[in-house]
Amino acid sequence: MRKYTLVFLITTLLWGANLYSVTQNCAPLNLDRCPEGFLCKEPVPYKGKFLKEKMDILQKEFDKPWQVRSVKIALGSKIYGAGKSGAVFLGHKIVSGVSFLNKKIKNSAAVGKFNKTKVSNLLSKLSEKVSNYHLVKPMDKDHKSNLVNTEKKTVKLKYETTDTIDGKVVKSQGKTKFYLYQSRKWGNEKRPLLIIMPPVYGISPFDIGMAVSYVKDGYKVVIIELGGFEFISPFQHTSLLPKKMVKSIGDVHRSIEYMVKAQNVDREKIGIFGFSLGGIFASLAFSVHKDIKALALAVGGGNFPEILTNSHQAMAILYRKYRMKEEKIKTKEEYFKVMQKAFSYDPVRFAHLKNPKDVYLVLTEGDTAVPTKNQRDLEKAFGASCKIGNSRWEHGEHFVAIVKDLLKRGRINKFFKERLGVK
Repeated sequence: MRKYTLVFLITTLLWGANLYSVTQNCAPLNLDRCPEGFLCKEPVPYKGKFLKEKMDILQKEFDKPWQVRSVKIALGSKIYGAGKSGAVFLGHKIVSGVSFLNKKIKNSAAVGKFNKTKVSNLLSKLSEKVSNYHLVKPMDKDHKSNLVNTEKKTVKLKYETTDTIDGKVVKSQGKTKFYLYQSRKWGNEKRPLLIIMPPVYGISPFDIGMAVSYVKDGYKVVIIELGGFEFISPFQHTSLLPKKMVKSIGDVHRSIEYMVKAQNVDREKIGIFGFSLGGIFASLAFSVHKDIKALALAVGGGNFPEILTNSHQAMAILYRKYRMKEEKIKTKEEYFKVMQKAFSYDPVRFAHLKNPKDVYLVLTEGDTAVPTKNQRDLEKAFGASCKIGNSRWEHGEHFVAIVKDLLKRGRINKFFKERLGVK
């Protein structure tokens, strides 16, 4: 029975059903400032010379000249790879994949079997489960009609980047990859842009379903390729994380510049959305980029060092356990200090640069993947609250809260239309 209920919920949410009211329930939340067993340290917002130093680093990333490497076009049902018939996709194997990995990680951790081969096998099996989506039922006529006129472009940009290795400057080529969704009916009309940042397990039918739905509402939609497993791969040394963060923000910037210059996007009407890890990155990109006018997210948080130290999410556990072994980090406290050094770019440090009216946050009490404490930190940093009306709190674990949010997209859709001036 639970399986069929989940099928119904996800099938419905992909096509914009609004089954529940979006009335605000502002009951008091039972949140500790630092829950038992957590390691916590509140990051200070960047101001003055510290803010300038961080923004200067980002500006150097933004200033890197780029060129179009390739553009590949897909139409209609090929956007999903579903053939001519088209279908609604169900990602319930994500749930089983996460459960599988959590179990394997706990078993491996218990007996200390975290070698490279075993970790590689864990990632391969999870990747297989996540990518193996089920077809559920034919699309309704309205969605089929919209999909027929929807065009997907896979865009790759290239740019030159430099690194200093052993005192020598080494030049290499960087790549930015994203997916553009738009309607063929628009011609050369100027349109608003909505950027979607995917979660830790990569781009899924959830993201694609949202993109196609927002195209129907009049947006051009870009889904950024964050790298999924690659971004938080346990094989990635902690010393590489700062560069990875800056590169990801640079990818958002380059996609915006491409869309404005080559795809007739209105620079004054750019919004960004993400859930989970995507929500964290969306909030960071929004905070530091002047052209992004509106942010909405679901179950994202602030204070990345705390999240990666305290999270019970499978990939976070795997990264923590494996890096501690490989880098000979003996205690959780020591790991926390390493994370603080690695993540100087964090949304809570930059959130004060933005107006609270330009954010809408969906958060959840009882989350152990992106701990509720860290979601509350982000809410406070942005000056958002349930009483003001720019945040809404759910109850329940991470994935459950995401499903609840997708069933209540009416408020987020209205927020973007109001902030970006979409009719």
